Amino acid sequence: IVQYNDSLNSYCAEKKVNWFNKANQEGKFKLWLMSNDEKRTYAGYLQSIGGYHRYSNYKIAIKYYIRAKEVFDNVKGYESLKGNLFFVLAICNIALGQIQEAEKNVQIIEKMFNEGLIDKNVVQSNTDGVTRQIEFY
Repeated sequence: IVQYNDSLNSYCAEKKVNWFNKANQEGKFKLWLMSNDEKRTYAGYLQSIGGYHRYSNYKIAIKYYIRAKEVFDNVKGYESLKGNLFFVLAICNIALGQIQEAEKNVQIIEKMFNEGLIDKNVVQSNTDGVTRQIEFY
């Protein structure tokens, strides 16, 4: 789905989103049986679906991002992916005028930087189909 989002191929991205949502609704994904890496993949897919919706509906995107965060809360490692999740949450909250929520996300990113969990140039933005690294100072 990431490749489809990056290339703005909404038709194929929508097919992946529909597949995931159907499988999820049917209970095919069982978190309690997943390894750490499988949970990371599941959370990443939720995050990618949030990215898909970010182009059309920030509120729906936030719902997927929050679900991804809930899964990531039980995943060890992958700090750069977690940092990116807080970054896109902040972007969505800013777009919706929810500045206090965005500030909370930025504070989490800042804390991750200060604790050395992520590098200042690891968080990536992909708000327009072009991936670029963001540096924080």
